[in-house]
Amino acid sequence: MLGNIDSYSAAFGDLDGDCDLDLFVTNYDPSVANQVWLNDGTGQFSDTGQRLGTMPSYTPLLGDFDRDGDLDAYVANGTTDELWLNNGDATFAPSSQSLDTDSGFGAGTGDFDGDGDLDIFLPIYSGENGVHILLNDGTGQFAERQTILETDAANYFVALGDLNGNGLPDAFVNSIYHTDGNGIWLNQLSRAGTLSATHGSPTYLGVPIVFTATGSSAPNPTYLWDFGDGSSGAGSVVQHVYERCGEFTAVLTTTQNEQVETAVTTVSISKPESLFLPLTIK
Repeated sequence: MLGNIDSYSAAFGDLDGDCDLDLFVTNYDPSVANQVWLNDGTGQFSDTGQRLGTMPSYTPLLGDFDRDGDLDAYVANGTTDELWLNNGDATFAPSSQSLDTDSGFGAGTGDFDGDGDLDIFLPIYSGENGVHILLNDGTGQFAERQTILETDAANYFVALGDLNGNGLPDAFVNSIYHTDGNGIWLNQLSRAGTLSATHGSPTYLGVPIVFTATGSSAPNPTYLWDFGDGSSGAGSVVQHVYERCGEFTAVLTTTQNEQVETAVTTVSISKPESLFLPLTIK
């Protein structure tokens, strides 16, 4: 049994980079605070002893919000949310940013503005009706908040997915007291340019992966890559080796004079599969 306290929700993710799924648990009881449990690779979990936060917590979101190659934790608390930054070994430190969202119980994360980092989607339960969208500046600082208002709604939870096939996350928002019921929010961002970023396979831990840039509208641009783990590269065709398991978003930027284009590609890194079966000699 993992604890005996009043927990609200949880999220799985590889918090310590050892290629198995660990657990971040949000607790409603602020006297206990949120917890981190590490998997030993066999499904057995141990409490790290960390107690994160001082208020009732609801939804945890795991993602590499500061793009340094490990999973951080955004926690929706209903009033003042918290961002906990991973030191790389599943120990967490609070972000310096105050996130007074006055939102609700749910939250979702995705790249809403197409710049390669994770933003936050927050349904609003009380006060203003509608949703908040927090835009990440790429370092884990949410420098801009967009508020979309609606009437007669108390929004609880959100589910994200590409509902209209344009490659961008849309949202289904669960609401009460709404004359029109639950809502679908479609991302209206228009992707400009023809630049494309792709990567080869397989995408294994410790194995070089080839990244390729094509389709730039500039005749002779400079190609710069941010691989999403704190590393960078340059060139239209480059190789990179990931040293941690997980999902990484590589951002390609091309420049020529004042013309700038960007493209992204997402890489899922896992342990190499064995190519050999054990041989038994009788």
